[in-house]
Amino acid sequence: MIVAHRTSATEIEAALTDALLTDAELAAGEEAWLRYPDPFGEWHTDPCEDSQVPDNRTDATRADEQ
Repeated sequence: MIVAHRTSATEIEAALTDALLTDAELAAGEEAWLRYPDPFGEWHTDPCEDSQVPDNRTDATRADEQ
């Protein structure tokens, strides 16, 4: 799953929960952890390719968040 600006709270919570280590994974140690795939996929880089202002928001609101 990709966590993005239009992702629902439920989807974000699911992605974070899925990223947690199991007891067995935790016990395997850091060397094993480094071999696991990134649970969040590709990392975001600014500026976004989607440069449009999201629904019901203004440029002023978006600027305030930066």
